[in-house]
Amino acid sequence: MSETQTESRPEVSLLQQAVNVFLKDAMPHLTLRACADAMIRSVVRFIPGGLVSGSLWGPGQRPNTRFRLTMEGDTIVHRESAELDLLPEELKLPDATEDDVRILLHRSLKSLTTDRPGLDNLQQAKCRAAIEIRLCYFGRLILLLIVGFPTAKGLINKESEEFLNLFCRCCLITLQGAYIAEMEEKSGRASCRLLPEKFSLTFHWFHSITRHLNLGIVRLREGQYPEAADALDRTSVVASVCLAEIITLVKTLSDPRQPRALPTPETPERTETT
Repeated sequence: MSETQTESRPEVSLLQQAVNVFLKDAMPHLTLRACADAMIRSVVRFIPGGLVSGSLWGPGQRPNTRFRLTMEGDTIVHRESAELDLLPEELKLPDATEDDVRILLHRSLKSLTTDRPGLDNLQQAKCRAAIEIRLCYFGRLILLLIVGFPTAKGLINKESEEFLNLFCRCCLITLQGAYIAEMEEKSGRASCRLLPEKFSLTFHWFHSITRHLNLGIVRLREGQYPEAADALDRTSVVASVCLAEIITLVKTLSDPRQPRALPTPETPERTETT
């Protein structure tokens, strides 16, 4: 994708190219931190001219702590910050639908309440409007991105908003997969499984993706749209779990210290009788 294409008005037809750009930045490690960095770089590319900052919450992180992400030149700096602020699970809007992707347009900073220290930074930078992007795991906030602008005029057009929404939903699968893999690793459950079991689980979840996807297609053809939407939502959830298993599998294969298989019992020597 050329710089001209990404810095003008992103179109839905460019979605595949945009996701490839994101994955290029997130690979090869596919850690939660790498995915968060790739999201920030993508937002900077697709929504130029804004002041971008982020907050990242990992599994098992201490309450009221987050990693603040800022762009310093071409480098994304992570700083752990302890704040008497809202907890991630408290950031759900009471009247919002259950959705792990939320994009909010703030034509005034007065409506931006999820990041008080970040709001101060935007005001110091003379920003008067912002785009807020929330990426969650079953309602628990993982990554919060704030893009500040000097004015609300031309904040984002309908076409760009649709592109950003679809792009975030595609990247959410990768972000959630990295989150689940890190959660499994910290709990110790992933290290307890042997290589054949990890491969079997990956294979199981991959076929589950196909099953939910085909079910969604059938429901669409039959005009059962709510049922189709539910099946496709389940496809996204299962895809994240499948990706987490793939990440765990790759880590096992690349780490010689990880257990791979049960010891094979020795076969007793055969003795011949005459």
